Amino acid sequence: MPLSEHEQRLLDQIEQALYAEDPKWANTVRISDPRSHYKRRLVKASIGFLLGVVLLMVGVVINSFPLGVVLGVGGFVVMLAACLWGLSCWKRMNGFGDGAAAAGQRGGGRAGQRGGSRQSFMERMEERWRRRQDER
Repeated sequence: MPLSEHEQRLLDQIEQALYAEDPKWANTVRISDPRSHYKRRLVKASIGFLLGVVLLMVGVVINSFPLGVVLGVGGFVVMLAACLWGLSCWKRMNGFGDGAAAAGQRGGGRAGQRGGSRQSFMERMEERWRRRQDER
């Protein structure tokens, strides 16, 4: 149902006030392609990975037992977290992270499906029960 003229004017005023209050947020909202957000996150993940490498190397170079080990382990954890974050951003940017597509690919040719949509566990159990009752 379309908005009335008065409601549309109010919505435009609210939108302009939000844009005037926070221009950075407004610029982020105006971008229609979500891949640009994931690209930005991928760059941040790369920087995080490099920071982790630096921490790891500093931990290796420092020969003191507690500080060197803590820096080395911390650097490895930062590298691992940055890799996981970057990989998830890369998957979403390229369309591999869609929940519906992933569910359809996982359960592709199974007999317990109706029309390509995935059934819940209880629906599959009920279907099996009905088949057993029909066989008797």
